[in-house]
Amino acid sequence: MTSFRLLPLLLAPLACRQGSGGGDQGRILVEDGLGREVRLERPADRIVSLAPAHTEILFALGAGDRLRGRDAFSDHPPAALEVPSIGSVHPRPNLESVLLLYPDLALAGGTMDPSDVRALQGLGIPVYASGVIASLEDVYADILAVSRLCGLPSEGDRLVAGLVERVTAVRERVRSAATRPLVFYEIDGSDPARPWTAGPSSFIGELIELAGGRNLGDAGSTPYFQVSIEELVARDPEIILLGSAARAAASPELVAARPGWSSLSAVKTGAVHPIDDDIVSRPGPRVALGLESIARRIHPELFR
Repeated sequence: MTSFRLLPLLLAPLACRQGSGGGDQGRILVEDGLGREVRLERPADRIVSLAPAHTEILFALGAGDRLRGRDAFSDHPPAALEVPSIGSVHPRPNLESVLLLYPDLALAGGTMDPSDVRALQGLGIPVYASGVIASLEDVYADILAVSRLCGLPSEGDRLVAGLVERVTAVRERVRSAATRPLVFYEIDGSDPARPWTAGPSSFIGELIELAGGRNLGDAGSTPYFQVSIEELVARDPEIILLGSAARAAASPELVAARPGWSSLSAVKTGAVHPIDDDIVSRPGPRVALGLESIARRIHPELFR
């Protein structure tokens, strides 16, 4: 579980590394999630975002007008849809489309292959890659780093402080909960016999714990994995959260009709809840809203 006592340690190093004095006055230097040093001579002004979370971070920082291109899934806020799309970054980003936008910074999400990050760098484009986001601390660090690269450190500090305040409020409220129900979060149920879920060392799993639940996926060995229907029946979750409900891919009725699922306690008691996966799975400025949404479904008695 996240320790918010580390927040000052997140804030200070990035602020200190923004410039090194002397001939480097004004130079920006941050370390990204892949352990790479990203150097800019001045704040980024022409940015291409290759991840929805980074797009949302830019707008939350007040830097949405610097966005020159976005990936196909960057759809929030609505103003992002007015920015040209370079298409999907999977399986590979269209490097030529990125290059033609003449960016002075590209932002790569945790699902982008490091080889694609190196390819962009090889074209002379500075690239900040978030790497795998495994915790809320990683989300905060990502926001702080992007804010520094934009020359907006105060805005980043305020944004993170606001998120920490909201997360802390949820933690305090669920502290009085009488139970910690077992929760299954479905990311993708296209194969109902082996749906995808969030495992240990995933920030979705951390959100469930912070919201006063126990993550069924913590029994796994990887951050995201497929769980069998046999394992689901054996563990018998008390609550099911359908991140897969986005774009009408699942519903409580469809889940109840799946072979073997009607025996689950969550299905029997009607504790199968659609949830907006975009606000839960995107490690950006809406992560506190995602936590609040999960907490209301796990402990509705505390959020009336």
